[in-house]
Amino acid sequence: MSNDYMRQIALEYLARMGICDPQFLIVRHHDREHPHCHIVFNRVSNSGKTISDSNERFRSQHICRDITERERLYIAPGKENIKRNRLREPDKTPYRI
Repeated sequence: MSNDYMRQIALEYLARMGICDPQFLIVRHHDREHPHCHIVFNRVSNSGKTISDSNERFRSQHICRDITERERLYIAPGKENIKRNRLREPDKTPYRI
């Protein structure tokens, strides 16, 4: 997966989330077996308006699922293969119990 392809997907995600005019950063990581990136953005746009976070989680899940299916990207099957030694709190506690 090329940097340009990941950038294109990240920019589409931002646009569909309504994050159109802020400062943002897209960082690709190679610290896992799968290619991934992180997106950090300022919730205040360059024009000084606040970017809404209303239902952000649900909108994000829908958009990510849509892009993943359309681009035929890999969808993890579930939590059966979690690498417990890599977990941090608070996710680590339920597995320790």
